[in-house]
Amino acid sequence: GVPAAAPIRSGRIYAEVNGRANTGLAFVNPGNQPALISFFFTDATGRDFGHSAITIPAKGLLGRFLDESPFNSVKLAAGTLTFNASTPVSVVALRGYNNERNEFLITTLPVSDLSVSSNRRVIFPHLADGGGWTTKIVLVNPTDNPISGEIRFIEQGSTSGQAGPLDLNVNGQSGSTLTYTIPPRSSWSGLTSGSGTAVRVGSAHVTPADNSGIPSGVAVFSYRRNGIVVTESGVIATSEGAGFRLFAESPGSGADPGSLQTGIAVTNLADE
Repeated sequence: GVPAAAPIRSGRIYAEVNGRANTGLAFVNPGNQPALISFFFTDATGRDFGHSAITIPAKGLLGRFLDESPFNSVKLAAGTLTFNASTPVSVVALRGYNNERNEFLITTLPVSDLSVSSNRRVIFPHLADGGGWTTKIVLVNPTDNPISGEIRFIEQGSTSGQAGPLDLNVNGQSGSTLTYTIPPRSSWSGLTSGSGTAVRVGSAHVTPADNSGIPSGVAVFSYRRNGIVVTESGVIATSEGAGFRLFAESPGSGADPGSLQTGIAVTNLADE
């Protein structure tokens, strides 16, 4: 599922061109004038490279993977792509993954609008680990300064009391809290180990350090069966709210009534 994209002039996406993973980007120019789009990459150390520019005609579309022309990215284990456009463009970013059976799995990635400064908390309402599941949390620095903070993992809890911390192994580090530091314009990612046969679920709360910028983020859920990744899905980090509406399907509707399901995860950010 890809959300509708309002036109923007500048943006940043998480980029990965490494092994089985690739990143695709589509620009649409809805205007009546050509759009000149300049772009560059930033690796995990904060090094900028690959500065270039493209022109998209009025009402035109350009969709490519980052290892294709005109992007021509070299291997990028983890980083970002930043773009600036002369006129507003709509943008969609996707992460592609070729699994062990050479099946192509697609994950939606967020596009950070660099013209908007976020002052809202970053919440991942759901994560899963174990029993074949892993969760990869990706944070993108939308600023030109280093940012830092911590991520707290909270267990599912019950109606009888407050939910406690959830201990996970992320990037080889065990605990319910981990810290992150992201160079300017770059990204950070943390992958749960997926160890154990039992599925553990919870939420992740991102708290920036004092006087630090707020990252954008996405959680990538992966399910592995018999050593093969059979599904991946990207869920954009959210902020708190009091009312929501979503599209839902259930068994008994659609062309294949036996297989439709809609899931929803709600996390309570209050202390009581």
